[in-house]
Amino acid sequence: MKKSVKLNGFLLVIFTVATILIYNCGSDTTTNSTTGPAAGTISGTITFADTNRVQCALCGYYSISAFATWPPVGPPNGTDSLKLTKSNNTYSATYNIVGLTGGGNYVLVTAYTKLPYSDSTNYILGIHGCDTSSSCWFSSPKRDTIPSAQGLANINFLSWADTAKGYKF
Repeated sequence: MKKSVKLNGFLLVIFTVATILIYNCGSDTTTNSTTGPAAGTISGTITFADTNRVQCALCGYYSISAFATWPPVGPPNGTDSLKLTKSNNTYSATYNIVGLTGGGNYVLVTAYTKLPYSDSTNYILGIHGCDTSSSCWFSSPKRDTIPSAQGLANINFLSWADTAKGYKF
């Protein structure tokens, strides 16, 4: 009898240890030891100042772009589409522009593009540092500098949603 109790106890200990090992091996997780945003990215939230003139989602799209040259002389250095969401009667959208160069200086611009696309269906709706004040859009907009091998987060600003308040380009 003592032999069977010892054997059962021994088997129970082996079974418990094996179960613990299998469980721990099956739950491997990787952790990212870096803090802050990914290198070469700019992210944040756009809050739309007007709540009653959001453009038709099937008629075009909202976007945010980063330009190293201002005023722009070509395509943006990075862009992200914006999906507007409404909360407490306010529209906002989060963004994450990737593929930018560390050490680069960028002007961030929100826009709406009407479809079908042509050269005259784009509207500037806001610029970081100028927000909805178009008086500085082409004279002295803020430039966001990405530190080398880093990214920028929480670059938040206001924008218009209504193309009638924007600048057609």
